Amino acid sequence: MKKTFYGMSQRLKIRAPIILGLLGSIVGLLYSYVVMSDNGDGCACDWPIIQAFIGWPLIIGSVIGLAGCVLCPLARKPGGIFMLSGAILASPLTLLLVIGSWQNLGSLIFFSVLFFAPSYFASMLLFLGGLLVFQKTRRIIKSLHDGGWIP
Repeated sequence: MKKTFYGMSQRLKIRAPIILGLLGSIVGLLYSYVVMSDNGDGCACDWPIIQAFIGWPLIIGSVIGLAGCVLCPLARKPGGIFMLSGAILASPLTLLLVIGSWQNLGSLIFFSVLFFAPSYFASMLLFLGGLLVFQKTRRIIKSLHDGGWIP
């Protein structure tokens, strides 16, 4: 029984980054489709600017993350680097940089939480998948678990 569990654990260790990366890429591509397909008629909120700083980076980041998932079984470290860079691009970081400060987002907190949630979720899944590729990250997580810091 223990040998079977160990084998399953090894397979899960290999497949978990790929699964997380695929889920993050799919969520990112679906949400970017929603953002890019709306034309913003009747909205006085500069919709083309929102599409340029949310939609396009999310599309590019998701495609790079998807490429990392495909590359991961062949070359793990470059695949992980691709997933990490896709996570950075998929996050709404570009819009936050364009706005200029975090204080300007204070008035948009409700809008920010609802509108950016799928983007944050996609980038978080890609980031976690990219981190789990590297053995050092897995060792840190195991030591935190053994020390009782995480369940």
